Amino acid sequence: MTAAEGVLVSRHTGDRPMRNTLFVLLAALALTPSGARAEPDRAYTIDFVLTEEGCEPFSPSVRMRVGGMAQLTVNGGFRIDATLTSTDDGRLLLETELSREDGQQRVVESRPSIILSRDSEASIQTTSETWDKVQVSIRPAT
Repeated sequence: MTAAEGVLVSRHTGDRPMRNTLFVLLAALALTPSGARAEPDRAYTIDFVLTEEGCEPFSPSVRMRVGGMAQLTVNGGFRIDATLTSTDDGRLLLETELSREDGQQRVVESRPSIILSRDSEASIQTTSETWDKVQVSIRPAT
């Protein structure tokens, strides 16, 4: 796989009103910036779990490389943006943003971020205006 390729895996369990389709607009643009202390062949799996009270969760996943970006759209209105970069001390920084359409603009609901060592796993959980649970996890891909 070249640095400009990425793989997206999505999972959806059950049906939920108004949010029963997961569309992938753009998957993992794994472009390693020059000067980054990245392991060019190392990939990471980022899992998202979005739940709303009484409904089955959406559970999209994306596989990214350091320096990569991904954009996922859920039900045509909610969007998840993710970037994976290397910090100055060699750790990883996963920055995510969950937003929704509101007329002609996007409204950011949550911005979970994780800093972790390259060979470790990490997870963060929060809520947003729409979702009861927004969970983001990262681990080395197998």
